Amino acid sequence: MTVPGTPLRVLIVDDSPEDTETFSRYLRRWPEHRVELHTAQLGEDALQLLTATPMDLLLLDYQLPDMTGLEFLAQAAPASPVIMLTGLGDERVAVNAMQAGAQDYLVKAQLRAEDLWRAAANATQRHALERDLRREQQRSQAILDSVTDGFLSLDHQQCVQYLNPAAEHVLDVSSAEILNRPIAAALPWLDATPLPAALHTAATERRTVTAELHDPHANHWLGARVYPAGDGLSVYLGDITPRRLAEERDRRATDRLRHLYGASLALNTVRLPGDAEQVIVEQAREVLGAQAAALALYVPSGDDAQLNLVATAGTTIGLPAPPSVLPLTAPHPLAHAARSARAQGVTTPATPITDARWTTLPIVQAGPSERVFGVLGLLDAQLSDADDQTLLLTYAELCAQALDRAALTEAERQHRVTLEHRVRERTAALERSNRELEQFAYVASHDLKEPLRTVSSFAQLLQGRHGAQLDERGRRYLTIVIDGAQRMFTLIEDVLAMARVSNAASPRTMDLGALLDDVTASLEPQAQDTGAQITADPLPSRSGDPTQFVQLFHNLLGNALKFRQPGVPPRIHVSARPIPGGYEFTVADNGIGIEAQYLQKVFTVFQRLHTRQAYPGNGIGLSVCQKIVESHGGRIWLESTPGEGTTVHFTLPDTPAAPA
Repeated sequence: MTVPGTPLRVLIVDDSPEDTETFSRYLRRWPEHRVELHTAQLGEDALQLLTATPMDLLLLDYQLPDMTGLEFLAQAAPASPVIMLTGLGDERVAVNAMQAGAQDYLVKAQLRAEDLWRAAANATQRHALERDLRREQQRSQAILDSVTDGFLSLDHQQCVQYLNPAAEHVLDVSSAEILNRPIAAALPWLDATPLPAALHTAATERRTVTAELHDPHANHWLGARVYPAGDGLSVYLGDITPRRLAEERDRRATDRLRHLYGASLALNTVRLPGDAEQVIVEQAREVLGAQAAALALYVPSGDDAQLNLVATAGTTIGLPAPPSVLPLTAPHPLAHAARSARAQGVTTPATPITDARWTTLPIVQAGPSERVFGVLGLLDAQLSDADDQTLLLTYAELCAQALDRAALTEAERQHRVTLEHRVRERTAALERSNRELEQFAYVASHDLKEPLRTVSSFAQLLQGRHGAQLDERGRRYLTIVIDGAQRMFTLIEDVLAMARVSNAASPRTMDLGALLDDVTASLEPQAQDTGAQITADPLPSRSGDPTQFVQLFHNLLGNALKFRQPGVPPRIHVSARPIPGGYEFTVADNGIGIEAQYLQKVFTVFQRLHTRQAYPGNGIGLSVCQKIVESHGGRIWLESTPGEGTTVHFTLPDTPAAPA
């Protein structure tokens, strides 16, 4: 523990500047400690820094550029507590870190400031306790070393010839009672100890033998060392009761820590509230040695009149089976503890209450947002000393953390379900809107054709029957009307084509080579007029809408024939190659090409790069192609060099997109 007012020296060893800054920001805001921060990105740098400056706490990344966190611990053997930081919630990582000497481990992605403060406080406290325990063990050993041993001299018949006052004291016997008598007859209780066998071995094998003897009358332990001496034996006795008691305390402490560590791992692995609640009561029996355990939580609605009994383990007494309601007025220790917690308010650490055979403890969330989750009850728990009380409080804190994590996970799940429901509703609404817009576009385009045919037909009749009566300007105006009507008719057809793309049929297997042959045959008159040569490599079969792919190839080949260089016969080649997850198709020509700044712009609806006099059309063909490809889960792009030609690329996945 640090002296009040002295800053807590913390070394952060992490090669991520972002993570280092996050941990530094958290620690600067720690309300309970003033922190002096040191950082290192490499393990070697941290080793040098630890050599020069002692630290009170070490935050260590599990994976450093020059070594792992485990290798660092092996080299540094730091005297300060260590919290291992990892990017994954891996149980194996946690076990390795704790075995290597770390006091705790934290998952970076789930880390909050409160979690880091709590872990740092626990680590420093645990480290201080372990240090104090080691000092206590050293002091105990020094005391044992200073004790004067008792001494007995036995003849060849194992009769006591001499004993010193220290032996009289440790054996609680006088010289008059034991001298010249066989030791087994003078002290019958020794027959139930290893001493008779040790005396026999030392006498027959003429070697030193040691044994530990338990005196049931005085309830203490003696350490015996038996030496061959002439024709008899020398026996040295020392009181080893303090050492045996210390070993027993150490064993119990080790068992506590092992059980607590196992409980921590178990509680860290559960995320759902129901699972966390059941693990809490099951681990309570294991860690605290209780016959049974029960967990009751306050009703989430805030009703002060009752608890929810959510989980039990073992055979409980006076409790219904969970889940069930437990009123605060019920004559049960759980309800009594809940009433006391509500009356006293939130306090940390909470105070255990023992009532008959039950030990109860409020589960309190520590930190800025303190609150009482509920009450943990233990039936016939083995809690005999202050260490057991500390163990109970530590376990209650683990329970509060687990319940808090479970509540956050459940809130996140509920939020995700709500969002998914909203997304489904909005997607359905968007699909309905798209269908309505597509239907509107189809109907509107279809209805526009009729008046357009009327305008075009009567304009042509007027031109045919009365054209000779019009002057030059009138005939030119009439030609403009007819051409405009024809362009409008073509534009409506293009709009209908766009609408049809959105109403794709269910996909089925297509022979793209056969579809390309059909499109090439339909364009044969244009190819002959321009002297074009259209070639193709073998194309694979794919799943999709054949009508749309006919339109796709027709638009791409039609563009290649349309945008040709003057006086140069078009050369068009179609190919395909496999790529991960599908195929990439190319349609290459030797036409006029497109400048780089327009390679994306040409996919915009009604976007034209040339006048209608130079190249007819409405600028919608590539937009239709893009919509067809993307509706099948692929993408389309262009590569072009002005004056040399253009290559259209598009991909199709192995699994086509579902029709909209």
